[in-house]
Amino acid sequence: MPVPAPDLPTSDYLIGAHYFPGWKHGDHWGWSKIEPFPERKPLLGWYDEDNPEVADWEVKWALEHGIQFFVYCWYRDKARMGEPMSDAGQRHGHAIHQGLFRSTHGNRLRFAIMWECHNAGVAQDERDLLDNLLPYWADTYFSRPNYLRLNGMPVLFVYSYYALDRIAQPFGGEANLARVFERLRAAAVRRGFPGLVLPFEYRETHAEGLRRLRQAGADMAFAYCWHTPQRRPTAAEAIAHQLAALRAWREAAVLPFMATATVGWDPLPWQQPQNPKAPWLHPETMTRWKLPPADWRSLLLDVKAFMDAEPAASPARRLLLLDNWNEWGEGHYLAPQVTDGFAYLQAVREVFTRADNRPDDRLPADVGLGPYDAGYAAAHAPAPTPPPSPRPAAASRLLPAGWDAKLAGDRVLAGLRNVCLPAVKGAHDSDFLIVDGRAYIVYMANDVQPGEAPDWPFVYNALSIVGLDGSPLAPPVTFAASGKAYENETLPPGACFVPRILRRDARTLRCFFASEAPGRRQSQTWFIDFDLAHGAFDGRIRRAELETGQGVFPMQPQPFHRHAAAQGFAAPPVAHGLCMIDGFKRFDGRVHAVLNNFPGGQNAWSVLSPDATRFTILGDFFLPHEAKLTEAAVNRLPDGTWCAISRRENGDGNYLFTESPDGVHWAPHTARAPVHNGTSSKPTFDCFGGVYYLGWQEGTRVGGVFRSVFNLDVSRDGVHWERKYRFESERSFQYPTFRDYEGAIYLTVTQGDASESRKERILFGRLE
Repeated sequence: MPVPAPDLPTSDYLIGAHYFPGWKHGDHWGWSKIEPFPERKPLLGWYDEDNPEVADWEVKWALEHGIQFFVYCWYRDKARMGEPMSDAGQRHGHAIHQGLFRSTHGNRLRFAIMWECHNAGVAQDERDLLDNLLPYWADTYFSRPNYLRLNGMPVLFVYSYYALDRIAQPFGGEANLARVFERLRAAAVRRGFPGLVLPFEYRETHAEGLRRLRQAGADMAFAYCWHTPQRRPTAAEAIAHQLAALRAWREAAVLPFMATATVGWDPLPWQQPQNPKAPWLHPETMTRWKLPPADWRSLLLDVKAFMDAEPAASPARRLLLLDNWNEWGEGHYLAPQVTDGFAYLQAVREVFTRADNRPDDRLPADVGLGPYDAGYAAAHAPAPTPPPSPRPAAASRLLPAGWDAKLAGDRVLAGLRNVCLPAVKGAHDSDFLIVDGRAYIVYMANDVQPGEAPDWPFVYNALSIVGLDGSPLAPPVTFAASGKAYENETLPPGACFVPRILRRDARTLRCFFASEAPGRRQSQTWFIDFDLAHGAFDGRIRRAELETGQGVFPMQPQPFHRHAAAQGFAAPPVAHGLCMIDGFKRFDGRVHAVLNNFPGGQNAWSVLSPDATRFTILGDFFLPHEAKLTEAAVNRLPDGTWCAISRRENGDGNYLFTESPDGVHWAPHTARAPVHNGTSSKPTFDCFGGVYYLGWQEGTRVGGVFRSVFNLDVSRDGVHWERKYRFESERSFQYPTFRDYEGAIYLTVTQGDASESRKERILFGRLE
């Protein structure tokens, strides 16, 4: 069947996205440099852009989310300058010529080309420009009915201000550029067009640069992307810089301009650490940042407000360029990928269109199409070899020889800070996320005694807000407690247990928690929202729901157990203990969570509904029956396999692993290196920057203290592991949570001083 036709929303704006045509096996660098960064993998796989079906999916997804045109980078073959132009005289033309032009839906998307002059062929002289380039552009692109026009005139984007010297050299210098471009416009008129619009790329804020472009003959200015002055800017800094740049252009009033919104910049796959002439490509000195989807939406709202305030005659009143559809190497991309799915595109749709429903975000496999990475897979298939050895060959080392994991752990421990109030006697099981340089940390606490238990009704849930250095930014707030009254509900008596936090949207955090009363009632998972702008919780709470193969129920242990029993789970039901144990993770644009019933020994992999109210069970992992498996952590390996590490409550107490090809069907658990001598405690399994971090509690006791040793191992493939951190402390090191933010990794962890449990406070700090 063909790719489903796009269903276009209505919009008052003309939104475009830059498009880098570098994704075809054997062309440019292709996917080989991106594959080591699995978090960047497109939902189309390692595709070839010359496939018309790939183009159809891109056209469909762009149009349905409010993007009406692509601006394709266009490169001339330097070796063919001066020759009559043909398709063979350009580079990277496959995305337009073989992809877009041959696709079914491509004529519904407008497009334009951006003449790349910074490191490609420009023109040999004026004759070459007027007699070779322009006729080819006109016949091949400008004459197509879906080519981008303003006031009837084709738009030829020119890249860039920084190549003006290169552009001008064949024409006798920069002083002649305006005259040459006027002749180019006249030549376009002679070919039947009403003119030619020439926007020039510029990404600075100085009026002098805009005046230079005007003198060179530019009709207007645009930015391919915005570069921040900071190498590791916060989301707030990246947003503020872009808005300041737009305001500077407006105040300069030198040239008309189009607005640009940039989602990030992180060229780590293109790194050249041995090139002294390119410090911007050294991993230690390059600029790296990426707006999370919620912050991207905030930026779009701010840019929309800026555009709405522009005069009616300004191009920026209606025209917006998004940076970028598919710069997978430079790290600024909006196209659907495995980490955030359609979240970036959905933000565009919500801000700039009048659609009030979700678009058709089906993937090729959902309609029996694809996959599209056969060419890349075939080219990278290993040559026939003898039968493989029991273990794959070891991957290249991540850590230098002689790395001291304990020393690394000690340095982290020294920088941790307590986020609890002095009145807190017991605290445990924290979760957190970071927004605009502020860490929002939720945890269980009580003011009576060290530790926690589900039958202690005095256990409450608190939120602490701290800076990245751990300094308090607001007093901790109790948001869930036994008998607490809200506008719409009053919590029943009982402990409030295992809080988890999710960024719901640009302005809202959502905190989930379980209300427990063992032996008296079913526990229930609730949620409450926190308004970032006002720094306050909503006055209402709501019940979370659980969807199983048997229907939709309140999120309680009974339907959770009933579902597992239908799959062969043999343990008896338990009326309390259901929670989200591993926190939230995003894959393919969907939010997932491990559901766990600790006293019942039951685990399941789930997906959260788009409105973040309902957990749908995908699959259970509880085999073998004789191993009582409790808290677990899940991640996805580079080959797409799901992998879970589970805490074991009986036998030798060591952790066990299981895998699943689809998240639904899980293999029986087995032991696995490097985890040995593990002990009962919550594990962690994260992936940051293409590196997996596996955390587990070792049975070794420092000073006789339980949970006093915690290991954090790293791997690129999820198979070969190296010990990066070893945390040893008589205060314990238990139940950590790790989150990445702006290129750094932070953590929270439970510690204590004297109690047997060592559950007395929550610490926060930077891992690396």
